[in-house]
Amino acid sequence: MTQLSLFNLATLMVALAAIFGYLNHRLLKLPPTIGLVIIALLASLIAVGLDALLPDLGFGAAVRATVLQIDFNETLMEGMLGFLLFAGALHVDLRQLYDGRWAIAAMATVGVLISTFVVGLLSYGLVSLLGVDLPLIYCLLFGALISPTDPVAVLGILKTVKVPPSLEAKIAGESLFNDGVGVVIFTILLAIAVGGSAHGGEGIGALDVLELFEQDDQTDYIVMIGEIGGNDEERAADFIADKVSKPVVSFIAGSSAPPGRRMGHAGAIVSGGSGKAEDKIEALSKAGVKVAVTPTEIGKMVSNLVTVS
Repeated sequence: MTQLSLFNLATLMVALAAIFGYLNHRLLKLPPTIGLVIIALLASLIAVGLDALLPDLGFGAAVRATVLQIDFNETLMEGMLGFLLFAGALHVDLRQLYDGRWAIAAMATVGVLISTFVVGLLSYGLVSLLGVDLPLIYCLLFGALISPTDPVAVLGILKTVKVPPSLEAKIAGESLFNDGVGVVIFTILLAIAVGGSAHGGEGIGALDVLELFEQDDQTDYIVMIGEIGGNDEERAADFIADKVSKPVVSFIAGSSAPPGRRMGHAGAIVSGGSGKAEDKIEALSKAGVKVAVTPTEIGKMVSNLVTVS
């Protein structure tokens, strides 16, 4: 299967949302947001099953390649979240919001913290009972991820039930402000989980560096050192395939790290089931990058490129 462009992906998402919304209205008759989530989960399970039964279709690989195009931090934090909060704030009574400010502040801060740890600890206990070796910090990350509520969904549900206006204002106000608190808690926990900056450093990123080297007249060859964990290397592979004309040599550190054991910040991500070395090496190789098995091979590969040129 071919990889979808971001425009085609956005079109597909809108079309699926419309179809799922219609199915929910006709069949499930649940609140729209809840119905969409349930149908989307069922559709995801069907997609996973289809990929398992018919691997030759390349459905899973095409979906992964499409998803890797998306910068979720930028998409969520600088795009979707702003529209979501704006849509929710349109229907809030500011006077009632001010009157319930202390209750709203308590629920949006202390409440989110309590919810994060309760959900995280319960999740940790559940996965431990199932025999899954998942670090506690990732269970807490899950708690921080789901504790904030969707203001649009909350307001939609409140419109269908009869509650006192003051209570409605408190619930709606809490749903607006808990997103910011949830982002802070999630970022802190993520930084703890990966042992450093949760955003991989401030300012210039890996793709920016590759672009600078590509534009630099004095750069003839590029050496890129990656590591297990995250998806920066896969994104770099797509960027190299599309926009880099100069020879690239790469090395992925941590390929010998055993799964399920914490090996510093990168190993922690791999223990969660993503960021494997073989996936990164495969992606880079498909992009035409020469991948060294050991650090000592990097110099030899670059030397061979110089000799050939």
